[in-house]
Order: sequence, then structure tokens, then C-alpha cells
Amino acid sequence: MKIIKTEATDSKTASLIDLGDELNGLTKAQKKEVLTDIGELLVGQILEACADSKSPVTGRAFHKLSKEYAKKKQAEVGSKDPNLDLNGEMLDALDFKIVGDKIDLGVFGSDAPKADGHNNFSGKSKLPERRFLPGEGQGFTSDIDELISDTIKAYRADNLSLDDSKLKVIESKADLYEYLRSVIGDFSRAEIKGLVLQSELAAELDAFDLLDLL
Repeated sequence: MKIIKTEATDSKTASLIDLGDELNGLTKAQKKEVLTDIGELLVGQILEACADSKSPVTGRAFHKLSKEYAKKKQAEVGSKDPNLDLNGEMLDALDFKIVGDKIDLGVFGSDAPKADGHNNFSGKSKLPERRFLPGEGQGFTSDIDELISDTIKAYRADNLSLDDSKLKVIESKADLYEYLRSVIGDFSRAEIKGLVLQSELAAELDAFDLLDLL
């Protein structure tokens, strides 16, 4: 996963996330389906992190509010937490769009400038940075990355089938895992085994007496 572009305009503050390498081998329709799953996952994870007043990018706690703003927020909503949620409008505008092998993730509409104020993609914000969207060269926290990886692996295992002609010539554990990696992705043996045993791929391997090689 790569953040290849950020954008900050009056109507859009967003990160463009490239997942082309991770989705290699999937059809256009399959890519759109799994990208939609990941987009929904990321929106949920960002909202959850912000509710806890921490960055889903760095994992660190957000800067505390200024005394003046904390007093105002306490009076208006009964909380001084720096959770980016005064009236809920900015985070309600958090959304994603699928663009080929990419996800355009961000705040769209009139609240986009507020989002740039916290993420400072424009370089013009004077607010303390409370980044909830990754910049170029950044990513998400390791636990969010793991959820993305698990989503892709599970999708591949549930939606791909194996080539009988390739299964017929497999003679060793090394041969089997080399082939499964070409189908499911470049994951560890333990990860591949777990995914195969939880999917219909297990039945395909069993038909060729290959389950014992897992």
C-alpha cells in the first residue's frame, strides 16, 4: 500500500492510496469489491481512532486543545477531548471513492478545509497537526495495516480457485506454498495455511491429496 498523492482544495482533502501490487491477479470487478471493503474498513478505523483522540497514522495521541478552545468545547458539548468532533460535520463527511486500483480517502465537500487544517496537506495550516489521513510516504498504524492485509487475504481465499493442471504436478511442500503464494499473495506459510483451511481451497487441495503438505 502506497500513498501516492494528497490533495487539499476547498471541496476535497484526501489521500490517494495505491493497492495495485496487493491486488495483482484479481479481475477489475474483484478489485472494486475488495477496495470497497477496504475503504469502508478505513473509514471505520479512522473514526474509531479519532474518537479515542489519537492518530490512525502515527498511533500517537492528538495534541491537546488550547485552553481557550477547550473551554469553548466544554461549554458546547461537555468535552475537552481533542477528538476532532465539535459538531460532527467534518468527520461525517469522511468518505472514499474507488479510482482504478486506488482509494481516494478523505473529507469531501464544504468541510474539506477543516480537514486540511488538521492534516495540513496544503502546508498553510497554523493549527497543531492532528493527522487522520496519511501523507505521501506515510501509512496507517500497524494494526490497521494488518486489518487491510487480512481483508485482502481473506478475499483472495474466498474468491479464487486453483488450477488443476498446476496441482497435478506438485510434489513437495515447497512446490505447494510457491504455487499458493502465486494465487493468494506473498504471505507467510502460517498465514496461507490458515486461510486455505478456512476456505473452499482446502477441498480443492484434498481432491489432489495435498492437504498433508500444508
